[in-house]
Amino acid sequence: MKNPYLEITEIKVGKITEAQTALYDGLILLWKTKPAYKISVRELIQVSHVARSTFYVYYQNIDELTEEVENYHILQLLHLNQHLMNPEIKAEGYLQYYQDTINYVEKHKSLFYAFLVSNLNNRFVQKWKSAIKYHLLEREYRFHNKNNYQLVLEMAASEVIAAYTFWLSNPYEVDLNSLDKVVTQTLKLIEF
Repeated sequence: MKNPYLEITEIKVGKITEAQTALYDGLILLWKTKPAYKISVRELIQVSHVARSTFYVYYQNIDELTEEVENYHILQLLHLNQHLMNPEIKAEGYLQYYQDTINYVEKHKSLFYAFLVSNLNNRFVQKWKSAIKYHLLEREYRFHNKNNYQLVLEMAASEVIAAYTFWLSNPYEVDLNSLDKVVTQTLKLIEF
């Protein structure tokens, strides 16, 4: 049986130019202050310091840009967490996966704060959950034969993203040094 989340690995993003990087950054800056549907090309190009014609060379609309930003970061997370698929790693070993992801989220805190806290980007969350489920299901392929495996995967992926969201919203209430115990206990759920 084929992994139902394989499609998430098929998203593509080309080489990113300086102008696109400026547009990415401008989008996130605006996203932190208003819902996506209120972001106009006009204000995006103003905060990005990019010509309107340059925007239209790459994108037809804001949503197309948003999807490329989402895909770029989802691909980075997929690549970063490839080792999670190794069945030799037990729940205690998930800490390295979690730490690598914490480092990535911290490096791109502005984006994750915008998409998870300021103005929720549900499409991004769903893609991230699909990436987590893909890795977990590739690791534990026997789940296909278990009752409620979709529910267990949904719960595990949701808990991971909820933890990042809580951390971004409440940075002083999370002790990153003891996070390994919390993560290990949570992810042991998938070893049923």
